[in-house]
Amino acid sequence: NLAKERIKIELKAMHDIQHSHLLKIIEYDTEENWFVSEYFINKTLDKKLNQSFGKALASLKLIRPLVEAVSELHKNKFVHRDIKPENIFISSTNELVLGDFGLVFFNDNKHTRISNTFSNVGSRDWMPGWAMGKRIEEVNPCFDVFSLGKIIWSMISGIPVLPLWYFKDSENNLELLFPKKREMKIINSLLDKCIVEREKNCIPDANDLLEEIDRTIDKIETKIDSLRSEEHTSELQSHSFISYAV
Repeated sequence: NLAKERIKIELKAMHDIQHSHLLKIIEYDTEENWFVSEYFINKTLDKKLNQSFGKALASLKLIRPLVEAVSELHKNKFVHRDIKPENIFISSTNELVLGDFGLVFFNDNKHTRISNTFSNVGSRDWMPGWAMGKRIEEVNPCFDVFSLGKIIWSMISGIPVLPLWYFKDSENNLELLFPKKREMKIINSLLDKCIVEREKNCIPDANDLLEEIDRTIDKIETKIDSLRSEEHTSELQSHSFISYAV
């Protein structure tokens, strides 16, 4: 039946792809339909969104290893399809670990099709609009990229849910929510490539997203260093003026 097929697929995906930021399976039995995974006492990301509130650089560095884990899924032709804060665990060392592979899709013709269209699966608040009504054969990794973009926005904004792709609306725009933080413009440039209305405008997979995140981190750190340098120069000039005046 459908539930049994999903359990088998979840277990295979979680067993075959090993990454420190993917949920580990300790023991399982496909005949009895059960498995035991590692336990996270700190629960899930949706319970701790405020920990990275307003922190663009910290948010990117926190989610980067998880994006790397999703990249491993994509390299092995798996698409998670249900990435959301409720499915992201927080480890004892405050690292993010992706779980709940129940909707994972194998992107080849050898595996059982357990659902025909996206209207029956996924979490609507986190999945792209273009996925609705699509046939399962049309699934591709950029679906996960869209969800990851929304999570980055949510981690920084502290807002649990972003309607559709409307992150540039005034009530959702990071540049307006944090007007004194210049790095939010850089973050919006990243989100412009993830949280999109049309599939063709989305970063194609998590590997490309990982590269984009690295570039964004570098831009923000360069910006911060530049601002610190400007502040230091200003302080020196101010000190020099005071000394001269005396």
